[in-house]
Amino acid sequence: MRTLARLGFCFLPSLIMIAPLTAQGTAPETAPPPRGTPFVYVNTQAILPEVPGAQEAQDAFNQELEGFNTEVQNLRAEVDSLLAQYQQQETMLSADAKQQRQQEILEKQQQAQTRAAELEQLASQRQQELLKPILDRLGAIIEQVRVENEYAVVFDVANTGVVAADPTLDITRIVIARLSAGGTAQNPGR
Repeated sequence: MRTLARLGFCFLPSLIMIAPLTAQGTAPETAPPPRGTPFVYVNTQAILPEVPGAQEAQDAFNQELEGFNTEVQNLRAEVDSLLAQYQQQETMLSADAKQQRQQEILEKQQQAQTRAAELEQLASQRQQELLKPILDRLGAIIEQVRVENEYAVVFDVANTGVVAADPTLDITRIVIARLSAGGTAQNPGR
């Protein structure tokens, strides 16, 4: 990734959200919010590691990202090599030759940056392809819990900028339990 950053591009995969579940990731063991509660929340960052296939998607993405990074490193090495050759020979080159070599180096740098941008786009598309079935399943389970419990709105504290929330309104545990049960079990405590 450092190579991409040097070229002015950086992959920022949201799959990185797939991190180990921490003690802060879910609400303490409390009763679920009462049926019909207008607003509840979930922490998808805490849930993603529990979704079947999430780790496999992360591994596949990391492997593909490694290939992209290798290609960008090779492009950077080519540019560095051309620059080093130019610097060694600069004193012996005529003004026209210097200008021509500088133009070649500039073109190679632009090609490397263009290719890095293309690879970043490919990585983003691939990440979306890998995440879509996982997020679709997670969304379906959250919707199922919302409908069954007559919750009006479910916020995702991982993505909405919620500053503070009552932990008794957290349904993260319920969604994780549903995932663990294959997406069909009733909510705990019901």
